[in-house]
Amino acid sequence: MKKKKLIIITVVALIIILGIIGLGISITHRTHEEQNKLEIKDWKDRYFYYLKNLKELNPIEIGNVGFLDSKISDIPIMYVEQKRTDEEDSNSNLHYYYIKDNEVIFLGSLSYDECPKVMFLYNNDKKEYAYYTVGILDDEEQYALLESLLQSWAEYENKDDFGQVFYKANENGVIKLDNATEENKDKLFIDPNVEETFFKFTEDKNTFRKNLNDYKKQEELITDEVKKTVEDSIKNMEVNSATNEEENTTSTTSIKVGNYTLQYGKYEACFNASVCREIILNQDGTATVDGVSKYFRVDNYNFGQGVAETQSGQNVYPAIILSDTKNGNTGISVYTPYVSTPDCLMTDGELECVNYIGE
Repeated sequence: MKKKKLIIITVVALIIILGIIGLGISITHRTHEEQNKLEIKDWKDRYFYYLKNLKELNPIEIGNVGFLDSKISDIPIMYVEQKRTDEEDSNSNLHYYYIKDNEVIFLGSLSYDECPKVMFLYNNDKKEYAYYTVGILDDEEQYALLESLLQSWAEYENKDDFGQVFYKANENGVIKLDNATEENKDKLFIDPNVEETFFKFTEDKNTFRKNLNDYKKQEELITDEVKKTVEDSIKNMEVNSATNEEENTTSTTSIKVGNYTLQYGKYEACFNASVCREIILNQDGTATVDGVSKYFRVDNYNFGQGVAETQSGQNVYPAIILSDTKNGNTGISVYTPYVSTPDCLMTDGELECVNYIGE
């Protein structure tokens, strides 16, 4: 009996000892894993394991990943094509991450209806290269200066004053700038076709790291070849623009304003025999008003400014807009053919009947 009791005690003791050993091994293994996680100092591995866990723990699909440099961190910023798999009609959007204190942190994202992408472009207005996030939202192509967004998301203490950050192109591809001028998107943004670090995400760490071997900072992307590509693009645009202007000047002898056709040349409006105004419209887009040099263009104009428009927009008419600058943003005077004849011009404040004198 005593022998049997001794055997039972021995078995129980052995089970307890093995349990303690197993628990110790488990704790040691878990602690070792946590320690390894903390010791992943290489940014490539840190990003890789973050994405791998993100995909395993969440109902998302990861497409391509890209990397770029920013003032908010010495470590490259990562952007990821992500799409939720648990939501019907979910759009793929770009999510931005950075590493701070050895931890991957989500910065933010912009939601687009379609075509989200990051492009390294030359801004011909600002005369500088930069990354832009580009996408279509509400049938409007939008460009956003990425560095400004990153600094805002990270609450970067040395934020730069970038000026215009969002650029929206209308259905004709025209973008309105902060100074009220307008420019076609293809003339404003020049794509130098640099090789950006952007590739399909893979769960093989070695392949992931290999794809990052050619990562370059912005200053490294701007090679002499890239600069020449941009310079050649600008020259071609200038040549084409000059050619188009010359063709328009030589082939056009009249001005179409809404349903009316006006001639280039001299117009005279007299209130009485002694008080006359003289307006000269030239084929090159310049004008003279009572001896003062101006520019003119034909555009739609709201003559009811400050007054609510009707649903039909009856206050808006095609008009000749005279201004002090070529882009028409200062010293504006506006004239439009009135009622049923182009012989009378309506302005913002009065009606003038004019006579075409000749060239």
